[in-house]
Amino acid sequence: MLVSKHADHCPLYRQTQIYARQGIALNRSTLADWVGRAAFLLRPVHKRLLERLKASGEAVCHPQSRLDERLPWAYPATAKLSAVA
Repeated sequence: MLVSKHADHCPLYRQTQIYARQGIALNRSTLADWVGRAAFLLRPVHKRLLERLKASGEAVCHPQSRLDERLPWAYPATAKLSAVA
């Protein structure tokens, strides 16, 4: 469900329709609750990935983002952080 939402860009309302075709009745609110719970449980993974990214000294940030806890778009790269403005 998380892969469908984030990697496949399939919104929860569509996922409920897909599950319904397979005979599984799920409310969108149930899926949204699962997304929230998964995000909470994955916080330590996110924190560790962010620590490793910062420690690497190499990153490319999306121009509209900052290298901090709210980092939605950071990719390892060959450019040094000091060179990225």
